[in-house]
Amino acid sequence: MALFMDIHTIEGGVSGSDVAGAHAADLQTQGAHGVNYLRYWVDEQAGKIEVDVTVAQKLSPDQLEEVRQKVSAALKKDAIVHQYVDDSIIGGLILRVQDKLIDASIKTQISKLREQLLAARN
Repeated sequence: MALFMDIHTIEGGVSGSDVAGAHAADLQTQGAHGVNYLRYWVDEQAGKIEVDVTVAQKLSPDQLEEVRQKVSAALKKDAIVHQYVDDSIIGGLILRVQDKLIDASIKTQISKLREQLLAARN
């Protein structure tokens, strides 16, 4: 399969929610065009950073925007958030920022609790 990359320079820039919205819209229509949109890259030097968030159920646009704002504030960069759904995490969320992973999923919390209880038994 061929791999293509579009590069765009947009006068005045774009917000993280603009890019995330465009990516979500592309994912909805990719099948009709025979393409597979893998990822959007954003120039970090422009103060933007890619963030993957995995949740058990799809977040509403308002919830996703709240996550974007909180991550942006914490990182002091405009977060471009990509949402992935994995019901096996039960609840909570998993954030991936570059090579860092923050796992606040219920699945992981239950697993850690189980390990602590088993260790206390011995």
